[in-house]
Amino acid sequence: MNGVSIIIPTLNESENIARLIPRIFTVMAEASIDTEVVVVDDGSTDGTREKVRELAVDSPVTLVCRDHKSGLASAVIDGAQAVSNDVVIVMDGDLSHPTEVLPQLAQPLLDDQFDVAIGSRYTKGGETPGWPLIRRLGSRVASFPAQLLTGVDDPLAGFFGIKKERLLAVKHDIPGYKICLEMLITQFEHPKVIEVPISFHDRQAGVSKMTGSVLKAYLLQLLSLVGLSIPVRFGARFAVLALTGLLADITVFTVSLWCGATLLLSQVAGLLVSFGVMLYLHRQGKVNKDDKQVGLLLHNGLFFLVLLVLRSGFLVLFESHNWFQSALFFIPIALLSSCATSCYSMFIGPSLERGQPNSVAGYRLMLFGGIVFSFALRILFGGSFELLKEEAYYWNYAQHLDIGYLDHPPMVAVLIKFGTFFFGNTEFGIRVSAILCWLLATFFVVRYTREISNRDTALAAAAIMAVVPAFVAFGFLMTPDPPLIACWAGALYYGRRAMVDMDAKSWLGTGIFIGLGLFSKYTMVLIGPAFVAYMLVDPRARRWLIRPQPYGAAILAFILFLPVIWWNMENGWASFLFQTQGRLESSSEFSTHELLGSIFILLGPVGFIGALFVLLFPAKFAKMNNERGKRNYRFGFTMVVVPLTVFLFFSLTKEVKFNWTSPLWLAILPYMAQTLPIGVSGLSENAKTRFFSGWKITIVVFLLCYGVVLNYFSLGFPGVPYPADGPMFGWKKLAAEVNSVIEETEEQHGRRPLVVGMDLYKSASGLAFYRTRIYEQEGKPDRPHPIDETLGRVMSGMGALMYEYWFPPERYRGRMLLLVSQDQRDIKRFPMNRGGRRPILQMVGSKNNQPTGLLYYRLLDWQPIDPRYQKLSY
Repeated sequence: MNGVSIIIPTLNESENIARLIPRIFTVMAEASIDTEVVVVDDGSTDGTREKVRELAVDSPVTLVCRDHKSGLASAVIDGAQAVSNDVVIVMDGDLSHPTEVLPQLAQPLLDDQFDVAIGSRYTKGGETPGWPLIRRLGSRVASFPAQLLTGVDDPLAGFFGIKKERLLAVKHDIPGYKICLEMLITQFEHPKVIEVPISFHDRQAGVSKMTGSVLKAYLLQLLSLVGLSIPVRFGARFAVLALTGLLADITVFTVSLWCGATLLLSQVAGLLVSFGVMLYLHRQGKVNKDDKQVGLLLHNGLFFLVLLVLRSGFLVLFESHNWFQSALFFIPIALLSSCATSCYSMFIGPSLERGQPNSVAGYRLMLFGGIVFSFALRILFGGSFELLKEEAYYWNYAQHLDIGYLDHPPMVAVLIKFGTFFFGNTEFGIRVSAILCWLLATFFVVRYTREISNRDTALAAAAIMAVVPAFVAFGFLMTPDPPLIACWAGALYYGRRAMVDMDAKSWLGTGIFIGLGLFSKYTMVLIGPAFVAYMLVDPRARRWLIRPQPYGAAILAFILFLPVIWWNMENGWASFLFQTQGRLESSSEFSTHELLGSIFILLGPVGFIGALFVLLFPAKFAKMNNERGKRNYRFGFTMVVVPLTVFLFFSLTKEVKFNWTSPLWLAILPYMAQTLPIGVSGLSENAKTRFFSGWKITIVVFLLCYGVVLNYFSLGFPGVPYPADGPMFGWKKLAAEVNSVIEETEEQHGRRPLVVGMDLYKSASGLAFYRTRIYEQEGKPDRPHPIDETLGRVMSGMGALMYEYWFPPERYRGRMLLLVSQDQRDIKRFPMNRGGRRPILQMVGSKNNQPTGLLYYRLLDWQPIDPRYQKLSY
């Protein structure tokens, strides 16, 4: 039939039902939709049934009485058995659901355009007026797991429409309160869902049925939907398993340390024994012999590696903060891991062995788990290993805070100053801003993707942000790139809204983020020509060329960038010349192959192929059947191709940097995300299968590789030396050695030498930071601050970047110098006729009882060199 049946479960709703049913018939009659109402009552005692019978005299109303049953799900299903139409809408009887949107829910189902129609509180335009903040937050938190599993904004809605056959296929005895959630996961793989925004009001009369038992049923329903069945009495077994694993873990860890094993080996041994014992006890020694054994071993191995990486992170976090001074610090870590292993062995492992009930929900959980794991790595390991030389150099920026610098704008310095204000001069204090920039960039990517596609694709785009190297490294290490990527993402989000959706107010956000991006890195200037190119090629966006908003955005960006221009004016345009003329005058070389190779590495093999598919086959990814879809794709395509063309042209004759193209790919992430398992695209089934398999392998392998590398950086691997060209491994010890040489020299000669890094900036930057760490820990304010006595090679006549501005050579006439570098040739290049000749000596850095490299040094007296040698060289 072509009409609509409306099911209303009731329990003591006499005051509301008499007003609700007439409203329904009025609204549906105005929309010319034939309607019947089926009221399913669960033993009301307030006269609800009598009111319904009165209404049934003049209207097509059916009453289903249930005196010995309860539960919303079974009430809805019993009501579905009594309806006479194929399209069914379920709504509450307490007047909280607005009747005026009923035609908007019914018509898409009648036209077979969608599988499910939901009256949504949380989609764009929906609202919950009158709710206090605590209730809003609680509802959002409760909804999040269901949103994750379904990809729908309001999967817990009690106001939804669906076909009768789907409703009847749902089990009567489902444990949960939310039947819509159950249907979205169990009845469909990729349901076509339309969410109609509603204003959800509190009930006007009666008593709310939201109780603790309802919340418990919802939690049990969520667990069952992901394949977890919780036994009624599992506490004792869980406690026994966890306690056994804890004792085994602590025992093996302690004995291993006592026998001289490293911290890493000791905790690996403890976890391995604990994990094996707990799995064996849970299975009572039984081992599967069927064909699922290989898959089970793989799941166990992956869980073990994930748990090992995370607890190593907690290990180095506790150790670096000196939260525990003895082996007792390991107890809470072992307790957490034993509880996690108990959960895995009792619930998660068996469900993986049985197989997920819904593969799409499983993919969503995998992607979300990857995002959480990536974020956890940043928090746990952010302060666990030494700085890169670039990070140390930019930390020196922050110690000489200014409105401009020679090689980059000042945003990186501002952010480092912010991070160290809260977390001190530590590695984490420097890197925390990079993590925040990654979060901000991910936020804008999710918003940008949702406006182009849907929630599932946005989740997939966030997973790409959490996995591919282009955004992992620059969301972990503090350089000018993290704020650039965050601002680029913000400019893309607001720029698309301005030029595709024709939203004039979004030009304000566009101007702000372009200005902040220029304040971060000059590469941001390339987004301007890309915006202009889009306005030229898109007929609707072309209208902005004769309107004031884009020009206002450009002026706003210029104002935000003005401090950098001012600094350049006062310093002979040094920074602009350094980044333009300096690069153009460099030696010629063909580097296009290096540019393409960097893109391959930054995106990973699957991401690189996905980007090529997006750019070469737009119809398979964009919604090309409507004008807005074409314009969205045209915007993303232009935002990539215009800057990329600049880099390709430059690479024909000049060297390119590895990281230059990273922000470009943000523009097509919504389309790259459609190659993930939950994305919907026009790819062939064969291509989908290949992409899906590739992404699953990429997510697992990349994240585990990041975890293993961070473990190596933090705790070291026995017999594997640390690389010399990487983080400043062992520089804490080298800084202490340098301090010892300074103290001995001052004691012997009565003069305190200045430390001079003889490479471009690594030695000076690294020693300034790690000597400052020691200075702050020792608490000797009577001593000169290391920042003031750690210089670049400004006395040598060679280029020293910002050190030439911070430390003019004439200030240090007659001072004794301690020249340092990891390459003794740098020290030999210093003009020796300016001081007494002394031998070049060396000191050895070390970390985790492994040598990390040499630092050469020489003491000498110094006088300023001839002015003709003071010309800067870059």
